Amino acid sequence: MKVIADQLSRTGDRRRNEDRCGMFSAGTLRCFALADGSGGHGAGDRAAELALAAVGAELAGLPGATGDAVRVLLDAAHRAVLRGQQENPAGHDMHATLVVLLIDEAIGAAAWGHIGDSRLYCVRDGQVLHRTLDHSVVQTLLGAGFITALQALDHPNRSQLLSALGSEEEPVSDVAGPEPLRSRDAFLLCSDGWWESLAPGDIPAMLAPDLDPAEWLARMEARILLNPRSNRDNYSAVAILLQEDEEMTIILNPDSKGART
Repeated sequence: MKVIADQLSRTGDRRRNEDRCGMFSAGTLRCFALADGSGGHGAGDRAAELALAAVGAELAGLPGATGDAVRVLLDAAHRAVLRGQQENPAGHDMHATLVVLLIDEAIGAAAWGHIGDSRLYCVRDGQVLHRTLDHSVVQTLLGAGFITALQALDHPNRSQLLSALGSEEEPVSDVAGPEPLRSRDAFLLCSDGWWESLAPGDIPAMLAPDLDPAEWLARMEARILLNPRSNRDNYSAVAILLQEDEEMTIILNPDSKGART
């Protein structure tokens, strides 16, 4: 089995891009992460960068792809953002969301976790097998049945988070795994600027058996741009596909910006 991955990040209509994507490896572990920062004076950029740097630094010490290992990465990212707030007074309000995927090539398993509203989708046989649930006001209202999925799209509090890296309280995090992997399984990590412009069925529908990650991302981006929005948010995603092979390796698109492995 081999893992093929690519990433895409756009500024949208905003002045700066506060999304960051990362790809890392250590031994048999492969790690993919996406952070969406917020804060004035460029602090959002810095929060996302600190979060990804912490994930990469902690990876080598992990025993495998487990929920506990993912939680170690999320905790390290939170501490890194807190330190950033203390070291730079201008960044006292920096925060970030984070979603992380671990793949262990030795056992063919994955684990993942998130804080905030950056999402992970796991697609198998044309269906969304797993999807993280946002730590947000809107997700809470939706889960309780107070609003519909259609109302959630334009809800006035749709950007209000209940958990984020850098919060004064310990952030709420959700983790899952290890989950066994199959050939042709696919994962998508994405910021809210990505998923909020797609219909629920778009992500699996645009994944065909013969597509590579770059083509899957391109198809989804084309659909995103068809959705008219004013002041479009940054939108970013990391796509990961699993294919049959004697050895699991990471293949990165040479044109990817900022990819690390």
